Amino acid sequence: MNAKPVANKPSSRLKKNEEHGLTYSEGKACLAMLDKPGFYFILLIKTATAYQLRLLLPGQPLPVEWPDHREMHQLNISPQRFELILSALRFNILIYEQHPVIALEEEEYHHLLHEFICIKKELTEEQPLWEIVMARTRLIALAVSRNVEKRMKDQQAYGIPPLLLQYMKLMDQHFKKYRELQFYASRLQVTPHYLNTLCKKHYRKSATDIIRGRILLEAQRRLVLPDSSIKAIAYELGFTDMAHFSRFFKTQTNLSPREFRDA
Repeated sequence: MNAKPVANKPSSRLKKNEEHGLTYSEGKACLAMLDKPGFYFILLIKTATAYQLRLLLPGQPLPVEWPDHREMHQLNISPQRFELILSALRFNILIYEQHPVIALEEEEYHHLLHEFICIKKELTEEQPLWEIVMARTRLIALAVSRNVEKRMKDQQAYGIPPLLLQYMKLMDQHFKKYRELQFYASRLQVTPHYLNTLCKKHYRKSATDIIRGRILLEAQRRLVLPDSSIKAIAYELGFTDMAHFSRFFKTQTNLSPREFRDA
């Protein structure tokens, strides 16, 4: 199930899979698992564990080194398809951006390996059932979230202050209604300046930028699904008029909400 041979194998089936946004070729977002101990580089972070899962998000560079002496199972997902599984990643996306390498227990590894193999098998079918592929991909994302949640019980696991984790949880609960930093700072019993300083130190973004990013992520999640009108999405996210929502979205993405949905 090595990524390179599959990626280089020419076939109409691979082209069909690419059109649906899930392949084993190089892409802008991928879930990948490695086994066997050793050193490798990912986003310039040097790590060494026996079983590992890497999560690369859209826009992040691929690792500078793919070790070819170890078994590797890689699933590449287009940014559009990736939006559909983001809701299965239960923590704020910044957690996964800054900590893309996840250590796995042997039992966890073999559980995820089963899902990877089933996805590969489905993708080799003449007419893959995309509901099955997406469901199994979401299962992988849920397993990743459970692993992260387990590790977060140790507050030092990611080197993130407990206050910031509380801020992320609060923001995920209230971002649709409250966008002012003062609301979150008062709930956490700190000053807005202190909260902002912590965010810049650990996430390299201001606390307000993180709130905007959460609103944008939710807007993108909803726009890729056809079940709601753009006006309804804007209202749900706390925008009182479409013009305000469109300006916000275009400032962040250089696309209007309609252009993003059509793309």
